[in-house]
Amino acid sequence: GSSNLTQEDIQRALNSVTQTMRQQQSVRTNLVEIVSTEDVLPILSDKEVQEELIKLLPEGLQTTEELFNTISSPQFRQALVALSGALQSDNFNTVMSNFGFNFDASMNTFLSQGDGIGAFLHAVQAAADKAEAEDKKETSENATMKDDDFYN
Repeated sequence: GSSNLTQEDIQRALNSVTQTMRQQQSVRTNLVEIVSTEDVLPILSDKEVQEELIKLLPEGLQTTEELFNTISSPQFRQALVALSGALQSDNFNTVMSNFGFNFDASMNTFLSQGDGIGAFLHAVQAAADKAEAEDKKETSENATMKDDDFYN
């Protein structure tokens, strides 16, 4: 007997292969690997970074020791795993809006490769760059105002 391969059968097979490829790609990036304790500790040695992060800890636990305990805790790792999963799911847009990130075209490169985590990290970097630029602008405006005060 001859096999009757329909276009639907081929489409189903292609969809299955595409889905498997996406799953394999999404496994390659995980926030736990990116935010390893070894990579974070040198950043946390900066007193300014410590001060900013300690403010985010619960009241009564806002100490340097608690910050280091939190970053190295299993619960922190579990939260990173959960966030990674959410970024690689259909909830990507919801997660992004919860962080206050708007979708922009530059994320398409990551998303077309099934890399929600890459898109998220891109958005984090863009927000950090924007904040840094605004800080520099504010600092230079304040310096200009001080010069004006000096001459008046």
